[in-house]
Amino acid sequence: MTDATGPTTAISVTTKCNGPTTPTGFTCSSTTGIGTVTFTTTPTHITNAGLFTLANLQTLYGSCGTVTVNGVTYNPGTAGTGQQQIDLYAPQNGSGTLSFWESKMGVTAVQSCWHQTVVAGPATGVSVEEHDGTALASDPNGIAPISIAKWLAFSNGVVGPDVRFGDILEPIGGTQPIVSGVLNVNFPIVREVFNVMSWNAVTSGQSGFDATQAGLFASANSSLCQSSTTIQVLGFGLLPSPSTSDSCGSTANSLRVQETNNGPS
Repeated sequence: MTDATGPTTAISVTTKCNGPTTPTGFTCSSTTGIGTVTFTTTPTHITNAGLFTLANLQTLYGSCGTVTVNGVTYNPGTAGTGQQQIDLYAPQNGSGTLSFWESKMGVTAVQSCWHQTVVAGPATGVSVEEHDGTALASDPNGIAPISIAKWLAFSNGVVGPDVRFGDILEPIGGTQPIVSGVLNVNFPIVREVFNVMSWNAVTSGQSGFDATQAGLFASANSSLCQSSTTIQVLGFGLLPSPSTSDSCGSTANSLRVQETNNGPS
């Protein structure tokens, strides 16, 4: 995952809008609720985002503090004279992206300077959703956490609808999120992801064993683990070999949700 900004050039996009809060000068297809609006974006004002370090982001998101990068002071509160306003967006409550971003920013809850609805532009009042560039297209002062994997999957045309709306994935500390068209597994913010299924279904000899499902997912020789192209086209990175974490296709007990008297653990 990385921080993203809006498009660097003016482009035409069609995003969600909220009729009652759509600013004057824009036409929302609904006057009473959520509709769509077509508009030409204002190029992002966060022109130094490509120079942000993880520490910079943790200051902004983690403590609502200002950071000065390349001579520009970014203020997530109310920018004063000579400062650049930066609007920190975060996805909806309950989002896995939100909780992961909180952990990387060193907090356990949404902070006072974060925005979960769009605060500027034609999409004002629209709720921010994970992996969706609506806020960044609407608000040239905005940045938001975006899944690199989902961005790549949109780019590769394997999932849709494409809701990037011209958003730009930014490097962190000089490390690019995408290298040679695939996820950079050495990026500062990465997380392991899992396919979740019944252990019985993929474990030979168990009641409910499904040989087809096991062949697709279980063991390093499974169809999925052998298809590096599929994994990368979907935007994910390959686990290192030998793996320093869990191996592809593992069904080890350490990865299982164990049922206890107090529920799953």
